[in-house]
Amino acid sequence: MSIETPPQFSEALSREVPQTKWPKVVGIIGIVVGGVGGLGACCGVVGALATSWLSKLAEGQPVPPGGGPSPAEAMQAMAKHQGLIIALCVIALPIATMLIVGSVRLVRRRAGSPTLLLYWSAIKILETLGGTWAGFIMAKDQVQLAKKTAATPAAAEWAAKFATAQLVGGLVLGMALPIFLLIWLNRARIRDETAAWLRG
Repeated sequence: MSIETPPQFSEALSREVPQTKWPKVVGIIGIVVGGVGGLGACCGVVGALATSWLSKLAEGQPVPPGGGPSPAEAMQAMAKHQGLIIALCVIALPIATMLIVGSVRLVRRRAGSPTLLLYWSAIKILETLGGTWAGFIMAKDQVQLAKKTAATPAAAEWAAKFATAQLVGGLVLGMALPIFLLIWLNRARIRDETAAWLRG
């Protein structure tokens, strides 16, 4: 008569709680998006601080052959919103860090990571709406400058369409991940799975 060895606890647990792949996939996406956002915020601060220096370099530069604002005029329009750009970038940096931390914890299946990412999603939606509003203000000045200096009405119209496309594209990209997380992490099956994750 043979005696069967009872299954190890870890083996039994692995059969009861399957190791799904979505935390790793979603977590890696979050880490990449957060890293790009943080890098963009840092570059935005540096670029805004360099606006005055670039304006001096642009003085005396000729108007583009197809018409439009001179380099000096374009830099002056950007310098007008220097403080707003820096403020948006300073706000974006801790939000990007929050996403990276939450995503790393998600990859490791740590308890609390879904809650952290849900908070991030709500904050990110507000930040995206505020950034779109600020972008509209800045784009409005750029379009007005283009209308004054454009060689043809068609060129001014193209500048307005381009600015609109930038705003809409930024809004869609900014909303995509937070809306997805709000829906995904609130699913009953996902909540049940994450409730069994380890603390720490």
